[in-house]
Amino acid sequence: MSNTIKHPRFNSGLLLEEELMKLLDLELNILNSRLIESGSQINQKNLHEAIKKLENLRRMLLTSNSMISFKEFQQYTNFIIETIELSLNYNYNEENLHFLIHNS
Repeated sequence: MSNTIKHPRFNSGLLLEEELMKLLDLELNILNSRLIESGSQINQKNLHEAIKKLENLRRMLLTSNSMISFKEFQQYTNFIIETIELSLNYNYNEENLHFLIHNS
């Protein structure tokens, strides 16, 4: 009998997906809170679009059979960070959010 300990295999792709899902859930909660607080119809429209885009990304990750790469993780994370920054800024530039939503 061998005294070696078998360690579970490290799967970086799954860890990236788990972390991305946590970030997406956090971002969706933040955007939904901002949507409730927003009094501007333009802000509400932009927030709805951002929420829809992130929900689509979340759905895609849940149904995907392949693991994401680190580069994809970085791209998704950058999008999430940018939307957090824009959604938390009360005087954010609506054109920036519109551009971000439609060009990512």
